[in-house]
Amino acid sequence: MRLVVKIGFAVAFLTLFSWAASAQNLTYTLSGVTFNDGGTASGSFTYNPTTNTYTNINIVTTTGGIRTGATYRFVCGTDVPSCNGLLPNSTNILNLTTNAANQTGLPGLALNFNAPLSAGNSSVVTFALEANCSNATCTAPAGATRTSNAGALSTFTIPTLSEWGLILMAVLLAGAGVLRLRQQPGNLRAQA
Repeated sequence: MRLVVKIGFAVAFLTLFSWAASAQNLTYTLSGVTFNDGGTASGSFTYNPTTNTYTNINIVTTTGGIRTGATYRFVCGTDVPSCNGLLPNSTNILNLTTNAANQTGLPGLALNFNAPLSAGNSSVVTFALEANCSNATCTAPAGATRTSNAGALSTFTIPTLSEWGLILMAVLLAGAGVLRLRQQPGNLRAQA
């Protein structure tokens, strides 16, 4: 029966290890972004490197000497298909907007990362730009513009529903193996 317990623990370990290696939803927290007018940007978003999609966006900028703050929840090109963003689109840039309507005159925020976001990399916000959109598709900044040249992103992984199922199965298998070992005749712990 000890073999059953060893196999149960091996399955549990491999399941947890494979979950850690395959987890795809990464939640990033933005910190340390201070604009040249004293305002700041903070908040979080979830990124899936496999599908290259952003969800759960909640980035807030504060009022500074040049412009007032705003709350960003929409991704240009995805949540707002007609929105191009303040900076050229690339895998290193996240262009955000405040709503899904015509972008003319509305705030826009562009975050430029030092590398494409992916599992296991530590990224830095190398440049941030906040301005109003000059037209409906937000192709260029207009009005009061502020920038930042520093910031950090910290990340943690969110398991998917199927990964939670694997984790639960691994824990149950390990528990069943321990219970079976305790019930085995001749086991000193079972006799005590």
